[in-house]
Formats: sequence, structure tokens, C-alpha cells
Amino acid sequence: MINFANGSEPIINPWLFYLADILDAAKIVIGIVAMASAVMAFVYLGSYSTDRKYKKEEELKNALRSFKISTVTCAISLSVAVFIPSKNTIYTMAIAQALTPDNIRIIYDATGKTAEDILNGGSEFIKDIMDYGVEKINEIRSGSSEDEE
Repeated sequence: MINFANGSEPIINPWLFYLADILDAAKIVIGIVAMASAVMAFVYLGSYSTDRKYKKEEELKNALRSFKISTVTCAISLSVAVFIPSKNTIYTMAIAQALTPDNIRIIYDATGKTAEDILNGGSEFIKDIMDYGVEKINEIRSGSSEDEE
């Protein structure tokens, strides 16, 4: 996702930002589904356990089946939500994948940040690198436009 070696490739793959946002939103939606399923499970459990002598056997079976479905849905949703990383974790994982001693030296020369600062900074580090890249692009453009004149 991050490329320091080739000057013609983007430093940070733009898809990383898109996927991080999508996963962050998905985690919120899955959390809402888990909470709704938990509420429904308690409603069905209450429906099953209260006034059992006044309800038909078929209604009790439906309430119990709905309770089981809601409980399983809640458990699956919570499990999935727990394992979806946050946006900062995704950025930190991408940065950690690209860190080598040479890259750390280049980054330290450009930003003054150590490897620990880089990993702890996550999205702040990415912003610093993007700003640095934009500065270099602007320098190249302004240098090439002066050469042409």
C-alpha cells in the first residue's frame, strides 16, 4: 500500500483511504445490527417467558425460534465487528509493512520523526508524508517551469 522505492508510483495507494473509510463505516453498521439483534433477543425472550400459560404453543415456538435467530445474529455481528480494524489501525498496519531501516532514515530526514513516532502517529504520519510529497511535486513543477522559460 505504501511505496517509497519508485518515484513514479504513489507513496500511498489511494485505495487504502477508500477501504479504511468503508471498513470504518461497516464496523459501525455491524455494531448497530448487533445491538438491534440483542434488543430483539431480549424482546423475544420476554415474550416467551411471560404469560406462557395464556399463549398458544405455536406462538411460544415462534418466539423461541426468533430468540435463537436474534442471539446467533448478535453473536456473529459482534464477532465480525471486533475483528474489523479501525481506520488508524489500517494506516498503522500499512505503515508498519513499509518500514525498513532505509525508509526510516528517509522519513526521519524528511519529517524528523522516529519509527515509534511514525507508528504511533498513524494518520498524522500519512498526512506529513503527503504534504512532503506535494512539496516535492511543487518544487519539481516550479523548477521545470523555470527551465522552460
